[in-house]
Amino acid sequence: MAFVFFGENHYQRAVQTSLPVVLKSPHSVLLIHLDQPLVLKEGRHKVSNMGLRRSDSVKTTLTMYITRSNKYQKWIGSLSVFILLGSLAMIFSGMVFKFSYYMDQLGMLSWSFEAFPWILICVGSVTFITAMAGFVFSATEQRPLLITYAVCMFVLCILQIASVFFANDIRNRMNGDKFSNMNDALLGYPEDLAVKTKWDYLQSRLRCCGVNGYLDYGSIRHLLPGQQCVPDSCCLTSGCNPKCNNAASGRDLYDIFYTFGCRSILHKIYVEDVEILMVLYGILGTIQGMLEMIAAGLALALSAQISRRMKRENGMWAPGEDLTAGHTMDRFDDHAK
Repeated sequence: MAFVFFGENHYQRAVQTSLPVVLKSPHSVLLIHLDQPLVLKEGRHKVSNMGLRRSDSVKTTLTMYITRSNKYQKWIGSLSVFILLGSLAMIFSGMVFKFSYYMDQLGMLSWSFEAFPWILICVGSVTFITAMAGFVFSATEQRPLLITYAVCMFVLCILQIASVFFANDIRNRMNGDKFSNMNDALLGYPEDLAVKTKWDYLQSRLRCCGVNGYLDYGSIRHLLPGQQCVPDSCCLTSGCNPKCNNAASGRDLYDIFYTFGCRSILHKIYVEDVEILMVLYGILGTIQGMLEMIAAGLALALSAQISRRMKRENGMWAPGEDLTAGHTMDRFDDHAK
């Protein structure tokens, strides 16, 4: 009885059972006794007492498959490294846009401003986890895991391209209206709690008051609690409004609350800094999406290769099949003819 060998799993089973192994490659057939290795030379089946030897011009099927699989795995591993670094850059960029440029607080101007930092943080985090899983999935050679990895990479590629469109939309808004619709957003301050919260956050962090200055609150002063001059978020110290109402001159107001408007400050930091960052992200984000698409394709290619190898293994040897060495040789001879 002999094992017809066409894969690593069959070889390990043969080693455990100490049975002879019939190794078939496209150009030769090898009959291996694990205790006394024999080789059937290429062409006619001539048995030699020499140790197992591989033909110079022909590699065994196992070696060829391992070589090809390693190539796919190396490419997936290399791409995963770059995707991993890109995901970390996305998370860092999202944190910078949120906490340094307060972009999520500008949702009153456009939904793109509020969504963009969170898209970077969330998509970057998922991409980081998926890229880490890519190393494990490619090493295990499990088809369901590879297909799952490919689907995740494809979805992340779509989200990555969507984030590039968000970045382009924000850049166009900065180049176009220059935050001109901030005046309309200020009108919702007394009534809309979400707008009020965002304005208070911006005014306290940017040390500004109103759109063009503190006088912007003059038209809605009667709607403020206690008919204050300005909201408390404009005050240099808490409880500034009584002093504001009793201020003798405009100069005295500089020591009480912020007098400069927020639009000029936002325009300065966004046009000088953020616009350049948006252009850079558009380029790098597109490259990241392309890498994710290539990684998905390689994972599917590796999965297909594993499937073909399994089918060929099942075709060469069926569990429980009783084959003698001579019968096996005749079977291979029929294929050779």
